[in-house]
Amino acid sequence: MHPRSAPEFATWLVEHDPLDVVAWDDPLVERLGHRARSAYVETYWLSVIGPASTWAIRRLSAWLDASPAGYQLSLAELGRELGLGAGTGRSSPVVRTLSRLVTFGLATPQGDALAVRRSLAPLTCRQATRLPPSLAGQHERERDRHRPASQLARATAGRPAGPLCGSAPAEVAGRAAVGTGKPAAVPPVPTPDRTRAGR
Repeated sequence: MHPRSAPEFATWLVEHDPLDVVAWDDPLVERLGHRARSAYVETYWLSVIGPASTWAIRRLSAWLDASPAGYQLSLAELGRELGLGAGTGRSSPVVRTLSRLVTFGLATPQGDALAVRRSLAPLTCRQATRLPPSLAGQHERERDRHRPASQLARATAGRPAGPLCGSAPAEVAGRAAVGTGKPAAVPPVPTPDRTRAGR
């Protein structure tokens, strides 16, 4: 079964525990997006997907950096490490957290494994306009600093600069699917002992 809805994905997760995690290969987002542990993700994506999912994508992608071929992960162990408890039922916090990553296009089932992005696309315009006002203004200023001069000129002349509210070409924003907290300093993530060689 390839899950198509949040309840189906929750069932899929429970049935695939321990979970095989692999990298979601997407060269465009890898080249033009923002690393999962970047200041951009911590500052802006945090408000969209919430703190638990932000920590989850940081952890999962850090472990992929350490084990690029993939690794196996216990849902109960991940839940405990994220402060979500050891429960692994369909409605458990860790399953809801991973389901949110899928909802926002940051992870996806791939065969019997969960493919996880190591870089995230810039926020879409819709996501950016739902940020708290101070962050929305900061995001807009950052976007304008990184946008090509021709786009910026069109925008300041009152003409649309394109549908992207980030710092990369518009096609990158489409790589994320269709939120709450302040950024905080985050220590580096340790490499897990549970990685499997050769995966």
